[in-house]
Amino acid sequence: MISRRHLLQGSAAVGFGAYSGVARAQGKGPGRITLAMFGEPPTLQMAINTAAAVQIISSKIHSGLLTYDGDFSKPKPNLAESWEVAPDGKTITFHLRQGVTWHDGKPFTSEDVKFTIENVIKRYHSRGRITFANLASVETPDANTAVFHLNQPAPYIMVALHSSETPIVPKHIYENGDILGNPANNAPIGTGPYKFKEWKRGAYVLLERNQNYFRKDEPLLEQIVFTNISDAGARSVALESGELDIGAPWPVPLADMQRFETVKNVSITTEGFTPFGPMSFFEFNLKQPMFQDPKVRKAIAHCIDRVRIVDTIYCGYGRPATGPINSKMPGGFYSDAVTQYKYDLKAAERLLDEAGVKRGAGGIRFSFTLEPAPWAPHLPQMAEYVAQSLSRVGIKVEVRLQDAATWIKRAFTTREAQAVVYATFNMMDPTLGVQRQYVTSTIGVIFGNGSGYSNPRIDELFAKAQTENDAAERVKIFAEIQKILTDDVPNIPLSEERYATIYNKRVKNLTTPLLGVYDDFGVVGVSS
Repeated sequence: MISRRHLLQGSAAVGFGAYSGVARAQGKGPGRITLAMFGEPPTLQMAINTAAAVQIISSKIHSGLLTYDGDFSKPKPNLAESWEVAPDGKTITFHLRQGVTWHDGKPFTSEDVKFTIENVIKRYHSRGRITFANLASVETPDANTAVFHLNQPAPYIMVALHSSETPIVPKHIYENGDILGNPANNAPIGTGPYKFKEWKRGAYVLLERNQNYFRKDEPLLEQIVFTNISDAGARSVALESGELDIGAPWPVPLADMQRFETVKNVSITTEGFTPFGPMSFFEFNLKQPMFQDPKVRKAIAHCIDRVRIVDTIYCGYGRPATGPINSKMPGGFYSDAVTQYKYDLKAAERLLDEAGVKRGAGGIRFSFTLEPAPWAPHLPQMAEYVAQSLSRVGIKVEVRLQDAATWIKRAFTTREAQAVVYATFNMMDPTLGVQRQYVTSTIGVIFGNGSGYSNPRIDELFAKAQTENDAAERVKIFAEIQKILTDDVPNIPLSEERYATIYNKRVKNLTTPLLGVYDDFGVVGVSS
């Protein structure tokens, strides 16, 4: 008989095998938990790299100015104990917590905040360039005060200051030399609840409790181990056997999720991913002649059964999308007062006929190539479903598979792809995650406006929302944006993806924070 442990070590190869050696040597005490990494992180510094694996690890080492628990509209103190936003929205004053030290013992001051935002986040963070685009400068009148001076109001800044989005880094470590090449990127020094201990590449990252953390009753754990198990089958075995404590965001194949709902020692939650709002889309390349008539795009929208996609491809871990904004986005920006395209092949046939796209030889109206993003198995599955459905109305679709680098180039840079299926993040505010998909200025930008859609009214509305300081007015602006976009159909929102975390029941308070596995884990503990 082959035990689960042997099967696991064979499947996971060096990653979990190396971690197991650490666990045996140190003892797998009650104060340690293990999380699965789905591949090797490129760095451990989220300020310069926003890959998911980096975010999950970095958020435990670093702290943000604010944190959030239940509602992004009501931030809570973290490195900043209090703050004031000027009535015109152009000045934000943060009063910093005193007595905080970096993991190397140096004091944390407002100079660290200024250096991080101006010299690191604005320059190297992929979303920080948008978040802080209107930031003119950070003033430091004293060691405990940081004042953000803005050229225009930027209310979305206040939802982007947690540790997994805007981590504060130590000026004294980064001020000299190349920031991107700094050794601390691979051995981070932060102010967070956990200190970096060891990174054995290809195997694990080990963090230890910060004894001098500014929240005196936190953290609750002694160690966190992020172990590299790239094989989904091995993760399934490890979670079921208890060798792994936590796996996210989709730790096992979607087809296995329902089975895990009956495993006694684990729980499943879809909470904790609110900051990202993942959604999938079918996107047209609007420079292609066959997609330039809106009636053709609307006909294709009628051919896609979003309920079936969620039920069969996502195995229920999703919600049919109604528009470009995720219904879970905080701030009340989601609107269902939009044009919706129910699954209706007869309506599709009628629109195609009205557009003058008649059936020809073999009943074919036209053909195109559909290119799904390659980083998740459900995306090619959705492309195959779309191809099958469109064939019923006389549209022939060939699905093209390729590596990630080639796909990104064809979808966004050279825009050679005729149509794509992919998933992207809405983020915490439409300015941060939705705007990039539709404004003219982001045509040709990676994960920007791949459709090539250009509507002056949409550009105007997004620009207005970017500087509008009144929350109710921003809700109205985004409602109009959603109505226009669903009328124009530059892309077809398919599903709101529901990421899931599988975790051992001995883990406590994992679902308490709004951020889930992206939180700092200060309150996460284990039962005895």
